[in-house]
Amino acid sequence: MGINSSTIAVSLYKIGSLVGVRDIEKHEDVAGELEQALKSFTEMEVLPARILLYGSDPEELEDVKNKLMHHPWTTKANFLHFPKIEIVSSEVIIDAISMAGASEMGKKQIEEPLEAEVQAPEPPKEETSEANVMMVDAESLGFKKDADVLEEEEQKAVVAPEKTKITAQAVIGRGKLVFDSAMRFIREFVASIKIPQKLPVAGVAIGVVVLSIAGVSIWSLPKAAVTVLTISKTVTASQTITIDPEASAVDNENNVVPGRSREQSVSGEKTVAVVGKKNIGDPARGTVTLYNKSLSTRTFSKGTVLSSGSLKFTLDADVEVASASESIGSIMFGKKDASVTAAAIGTQSNLAAGGEFTFADISSSVAIARNEAALTGGTSREVTVVSRADVDNFIKDVSGELTKKAQEQLATSVSGGEQMIEGTIKTTLKERIFDKEIDEEATQLNGKLTIVVSGVTYSQADIRSLLVSSGLLVVPEGYTSDEVNSTTTLSQVQVKKDGTITARVTMEASLAPTIDIAALPKALAGKSIKDAELYLRGIPGVGGMEVGLRFSPMKNRLPINRNNISVSVSTVQ
Repeated sequence: MGINSSTIAVSLYKIGSLVGVRDIEKHEDVAGELEQALKSFTEMEVLPARILLYGSDPEELEDVKNKLMHHPWTTKANFLHFPKIEIVSSEVIIDAISMAGASEMGKKQIEEPLEAEVQAPEPPKEETSEANVMMVDAESLGFKKDADVLEEEEQKAVVAPEKTKITAQAVIGRGKLVFDSAMRFIREFVASIKIPQKLPVAGVAIGVVVLSIAGVSIWSLPKAAVTVLTISKTVTASQTITIDPEASAVDNENNVVPGRSREQSVSGEKTVAVVGKKNIGDPARGTVTLYNKSLSTRTFSKGTVLSSGSLKFTLDADVEVASASESIGSIMFGKKDASVTAAAIGTQSNLAAGGEFTFADISSSVAIARNEAALTGGTSREVTVVSRADVDNFIKDVSGELTKKAQEQLATSVSGGEQMIEGTIKTTLKERIFDKEIDEEATQLNGKLTIVVSGVTYSQADIRSLLVSSGLLVVPEGYTSDEVNSTTTLSQVQVKKDGTITARVTMEASLAPTIDIAALPKALAGKSIKDAELYLRGIPGVGGMEVGLRFSPMKNRLPINRNNISVSVSTVQ
């Protein structure tokens, strides 16, 4: 019986050969409809003792089966005893068609037995063969010695029979029965194939070829991409540790993990405008007369400072001046001319003749100087020069840019689960070169700086190893630690004089379920979407699945060919 959406196709077989087909409408009294359909086969003196149901959803098939089980068949139709009523799953039909079709085409020999829900009976051994006559023993027809088989069968009808097994050889042995019974089922898969319900001999041959191609197609064409949705777990552990750049391995006893010193050197060149100002020019020069008022000869050294008001002048060379001489009633001072230069540039040092100068460290009662002629030649002008502020600002701006660049490169170089300890990062100005000196006249300053950024890193794997060995971090069975999604944070960081670092480390380890992806296609092949999800949910940490089907006539079932199923894993956050 092929149960469709609105009709039921009743196909009657005798010893594996199709006798006829009847289409009946689906009603509540399905047993009565079937009874009338069977009675229309007037040429059948005895009906086969088996009814196979297929083609609808499992719940409806069970409902039809229950109704047929409670119908008194032995008194209503030509059954020798109560028939066995069984449901043929879609998997069995697909496998039977695929194997029988492949066998017809000579493409594949079936070697392994296929487990299914139904055990197809072997046809009774034929003792004597005549037209419509077959000699069999009584037991093969269901009779028992000293027992009422009808009563036993009616009692069995109340309880659903246990499912038995079917082998691939048995299915192929009754391949013709499966072919014809499944014909309407295949039509639902391949809508474009139009096969008449009653086929002539040539039509049967064409049908066999079509069904064979359909079977091979069902095996090879459907594809499925299954995404297993896993739910990760998070466990947290904390411990006070020491990170030692000199250590080479984890010391579980002393809570020490190795550190690694890293540095990144970056150079940069830049030209900036300068804003320093300076007056440049020439100092005033001239000749003064030195007067020695003392009674002994006096030598005035080069660089001796003379002052005229706020203006300063210096002697250009050593000068020896004779002592003063006394006469009756007067003193004649010793005197000598000397060259002087103004200490500062500018016109303010251009003094007129007749000025008087004093010495910085000699009293005017001992020595003085006067200029008999004017001092001239003093000039000045303001120019832009490289100032100390220009140099400092250059270093500040360029080193800031280079430090940021070096830190980024240093962070990029840290990989493989390593983490940089913020408190250990240092910046050093290694080299600076400028094309101008301070106070040198210029409008621009070109310079080159080299910055070195250094720090200490630690490995998350070492932290995990330490926490696991100490029993603080426990990974449940069926899970593995996901290093990519695990995080480690340090607090209370202290850098000691010997270079070691103490800190409080906290690790949030993300745990992912252990999934054997390679084994899943075989386990999921041929399962309905619902059964596949139930199977996957039985694996610890699996929360569901997503399925993408291609070239599949059945939208609620995975391909029976495991090689056509691809499996990937995605974590649900």
